[in-house]
Amino acid sequence: MGWLPIALAVLGFAFFIAIVNYNSIQARKEAIMLAFFNLCQTARARNTLLKSLSEEELLNNDTLGCEQDIMSDNFTLKHFSNYAQYIRQEKKSIENSQLLFRANKPADRETRKKIKSLQVLNHRQHIHLKVLGRKVREYNQLVTSLPTKVVAQLFGYKPLQF
Repeated sequence: MGWLPIALAVLGFAFFIAIVNYNSIQARKEAIMLAFFNLCQTARARNTLLKSLSEEELLNNDTLGCEQDIMSDNFTLKHFSNYAQYIRQEKKSIENSQLLFRANKPADRETRKKIKSLQVLNHRQHIHLKVLGRKVREYNQLVTSLPTKVVAQLFGYKPLQF
């Protein structure tokens, strides 16, 4: 009878640690969701501006990665490879827009204002991409370190490829 309270205390402590680690994983997941949401909002603004500036389809105006409601349960980390492809496309779009508008000198004032806005959005998007990368690295580090690794494996969380 003397070992029963000790065993219950150990089990209670293990359960407490599991809950704390699970909540840490969930917090990191929500941080990734928020960073991706910010990225999508800026991408939509950029793509609208790009469409008004460019009659040609030289730039990637694809927003398929943002069409899902990421603040709902539709956003799952299991499908992050699809989001990662969208992120790569967005990086390429930023590079293309910067190159395209550096090469062409706009004639009218309205176009110059739009290009200035695009430069601001490109810079903001670059920051969002860095923040998202940092959040993914933090999540990966958490999921691969003990004791959180055990809890992550129990609930099917794996490191993300970014």
